[in-house]
Amino acid sequence: MCQKNVVVGIFSKDHPSCYEWLIDFLFESAVVSDVHPIHISTTTQNFTDGIGQCKFAILYHAKQNGILNVTDVPDSLYDEELKTLSEKLGKDNVIVIIDGMEDNSDEKKNQILEKQPSIGTFAKDLMLFSTSKSDKYPIQSSKPTASGKKLQDLKNIIKRYNSKQKILKWLPWAMGAFLIIIAVLVGVGVWKATKEGYINQIPHHSVASMHG
Repeated sequence: MCQKNVVVGIFSKDHPSCYEWLIDFLFESAVVSDVHPIHISTTTQNFTDGIGQCKFAILYHAKQNGILNVTDVPDSLYDEELKTLSEKLGKDNVIVIIDGMEDNSDEKKNQILEKQPSIGTFAKDLMLFSTSKSDKYPIQSSKPTASGKKLQDLKNIIKRYNSKQKILKWLPWAMGAFLIIIAVLVGVGVWKATKEGYINQIPHHSVASMHG
């Protein structure tokens, strides 16, 4: 069983009630221990503090009035925020989710990435969800749904992040143990070489008298 130790921050200018379904899903995942909804306002302090509270970030945008203004377009909402999240947490630890889409197909996703390239530059992935409740709570069936696959992909990304953090956590200890082993082997080799050199320096008749 995976240990739940990943803290996820959801950064958005929308109210947390808009992405309550996402919070529920994250808590049900195998590795998320806590979720922090971070409201992005005109002041930067809340945003800055929020970054310090998490190691993995989701930038959430609810499409309203047909406007998709995340980055790189007039009146875009998250140009600096997305860049900062990527710089502070790493591109692989940032996901962008756009909710309320009439069209949440891969074709639409590619169109958005083409027109708003900063999403692909500063985030690991872009995921689109529709307004349908079934899109966010897919019915379990033997045949996987498109929305279910997106949620599974999100869970897998967070799991990979968790596994990588475990490796990074134990890497210094492993390197330390490796260096100790190398030092011991080198020390033994030096001791043997010194001993053999000392014996070779003793005159043969002295060695013979020692055994006589």
